[in-house]
Amino acid sequence: MIWIIIILGIAGDYLSKRWALANLTAGQVIDLIPGYLDFSYVENRGAAFGIFQGQIRVLGVISLVMGTLLLLYLVKNRSVHPLMKISLSLIVAGALGNAYDRFFYGFVVDFIHFHLNSTWHFPTFNVADSCVVVGSGLMILYVLFIEGRQGDRS
Repeated sequence: MIWIIIILGIAGDYLSKRWALANLTAGQVIDLIPGYLDFSYVENRGAAFGIFQGQIRVLGVISLVMGTLLLLYLVKNRSVHPLMKISLSLIVAGALGNAYDRFFYGFVVDFIHFHLNSTWHFPTFNVADSCVVVGSGLMILYVLFIEGRQGDRS
């Protein structure tokens, strides 16, 4: 299960970014849902929300090391709860997907942009970012609703 999630996450991220690189240019906007969702090409040379700008190699190493350590944890600990396996697998896929960009392009390709007309804009992101966010959300659910109950039983 973990390998399928990791491979699909990395492949989805890679293929979507290849599409963005081939079909989008800086400043170009493709409206998917006018006023709410568009594709807009951004070269992110930092981390989430634009922090750590210019630290691309350091961020690449951190992403690669964290992704590898989480993967080793998953492989060595087969008794991990299924929800935690899914969570960590998504985080690994996202970390490795963005690490690839940092090492091979010198930036992370972002292109998914949610907004509310011109009044509110969520930072532009990619499939790898989505994997990390969904994986982190599942981990929070696990900690709040499953881990605590398992502790109550013992």
